[in-house]
Amino acid sequence: MPGQMEFKKKDEEVLSDGDIWADSDEDDYKPTIDEDEYYGVKHDGVEDSETAALRRQHAKKGYLDGLSTSKEDSLQEGFDKGYPMGAEIGIFVGKMIGQLQIIKALENIDDDIKKRANVLLVEARNELTIQKVLNRKYFDDDLNLPNEIHTLLQRWKSQCDDLFDDIKA
Repeated sequence: MPGQMEFKKKDEEVLSDGDIWADSDEDDYKPTIDEDEYYGVKHDGVEDSETAALRRQHAKKGYLDGLSTSKEDSLQEGFDKGYPMGAEIGIFVGKMIGQLQIIKALENIDDDIKKRANVLLVEARNELTIQKVLNRKYFDDDLNLPNEIHTLLQRWKSQCDDLFDDIKA
């Protein structure tokens, strides 16, 4: 070919630009694409590597878009199902801590009961944090309360009820 550069090997074989870039074989070139790398609809004809790469890129983008949309839908559904239970648990925790604060602040109450209320208040603030109340161990695999009883909250309700019973006595 005119204007092509030539390279010589040590044994004096001549390589032309056409040999390196496969100019003469361009029409016969058929790229091989592994079966597991092929996305989309297969064609009987030959597909060049740029088209195959573009097809893979679009398939990957579509796959990722599908995943993110699915995640958003799942998150929203999970939020919609979990919010009422979380709100109920939060209100319950607030009531327990509020009751203990009220008992601690009352003037005409036995000092021993006030001390117990103060100790329980410190413990409640430690044990009734979001991380501990919503710990997975209190929920089943579907994140529902087994038998609709939260054992930690049940224990705190019992302790507060006992304290109120002692006040009434």
